[in-house]
Amino acid sequence: MAPFGTIRTAVAAIVKRHLRGKCSVASAGAMATQIALVLSRIRSGYLVDGLSLQKDDLQTIIRRIRDDYPLEIAAIWETETEQAFFINTVLLNAKMKAGNFPLWVSVATPSQLVPEPCSFRALLSQITLEPGCVSAVTANKPTDMVPLAAWLLDYPVAYVVTDPSIPFLMNTALEVYDCWLDWRDECIPLLKFSVPQSCRVSDLSPTILDTIRSRLLPDVIGKGEPVICQSTIALDRVAL
Repeated sequence: MAPFGTIRTAVAAIVKRHLRGKCSVASAGAMATQIALVLSRIRSGYLVDGLSLQKDDLQTIIRRIRDDYPLEIAAIWETETEQAFFINTVLLNAKMKAGNFPLWVSVATPSQLVPEPCSFRALLSQITLEPGCVSAVTANKPTDMVPLAAWLLDYPVAYVVTDPSIPFLMNTALEVYDCWLDWRDECIPLLKFSVPQSCRVSDLSPTILDTIRSRLLPDVIGKGEPVICQSTIALDRVAL
């Protein structure tokens, strides 16, 4: 596999060329960095944020990336919300085989651990985990995408919404985990999630760090180290 920096440069050229006029150069560069993390098997998935991509956009970007790097990248496009994900099929297939799924947490107050939501497997069955594929999935409710997104993005905890009309985690103390990659004097975001203190989940930092370190191949990333910052917050309502 090519070094991360080389992959990022190539992906940035593809993204900036295809999205010219649709977003700023900085946004395209940040997007390219995250896609390169997926290609390099450092992240299982990346949710495109702040930019609406159509299925055709994903197909074009995936095809052009695979012309240079015929690696295990694919994409998911949710038809109603138009959420777009770039995914690494090798990492996700390995997680499937190992039964590596998040803890399921309710957004009611007080929050607690709950069973896996039925919507998760229904959406998972719509995804083709093969390189080059762009899977179009349709959720019955927008909030049904929340547990799936958590799994795709390597979150060890996934929120489950049973009643979208109630405020989510109102005034609930949350442990927030913010993880990034310290690489060549850059702080590259990897994942950020929260877990309610009422769930009494033990410190997740060691598991997260071990997982990421196991993916940092020296010949791909060189000298890079994951870093986690933990904090406690309480909000009137949490946006999912």
